[in-house]
Amino acid sequence: RRGHELAPEQEMTSTPGTARDDYEPDGPVAKRIADATPYFPFKGIPRFYDIGGFLKDPEIFALVVEVLTERYKGQDVASICGLDARGFVLGPPLALALKKPFFMLRKKGKMPNAVTGEAYAKEYAGDDALAIPRGAVAPGDRVLVIDDLVATGGTLMAAIDLVKRFDGVVVECACVFELKFLDARGAFEKKGHGDVPIWAMCTEDLVQRNGLEDPTIPTDGYVDDGEKH
Repeated sequence: RRGHELAPEQEMTSTPGTARDDYEPDGPVAKRIADATPYFPFKGIPRFYDIGGFLKDPEIFALVVEVLTERYKGQDVASICGLDARGFVLGPPLALALKKPFFMLRKKGKMPNAVTGEAYAKEYAGDDALAIPRGAVAPGDRVLVIDDLVATGGTLMAAIDLVKRFDGVVVECACVFELKFLDARGAFEKKGHGDVPIWAMCTEDLVQRNGLEDPTIPTDGYVDDGEKH
């Protein structure tokens, strides 16, 4: 074989101690991911999920990528779209595993040669807008959208609007965490995006690691210094 090309069977193997059947939402592997993810009061939000918790654990980060890869391998996907900003962390390793192109949806004014969509209400308060690179989506392209979390669904719907604007099809919106009580799925229906499914590894009930109460997390002097949503 040329260079570092892997045999198909080498491309993705499960982490020791896991099985493919354990990859369902809120299942055994999802619980391991949730247990590695603390939450903090931040930006005025009582439970702000910090994916830095699992990113600093290579085995758990690998599990996240494995679960996503297992779900989407073999599916008809043309490209992976990551949302600003945590989708930029999760999307590229998935795109590499699936051997698919990756593109970013950035906040307005952050990327050259881009088309800016309509303003949307952010997850908790205020407005924003996303921009898509020109040429990222061709008519008929089947795009997988990825972010770390879905709350009200505002950011995901803005992404769907942009993909559909260029006659692309959003296969699914994939997230690590979903706050089901905020009913993003209902918001999708009301916005005319009921054809786009949401898939998440973990719901909010699974994440129980309070960062301020966990003695393994250094938090001396912690203050909520994030910009309010």
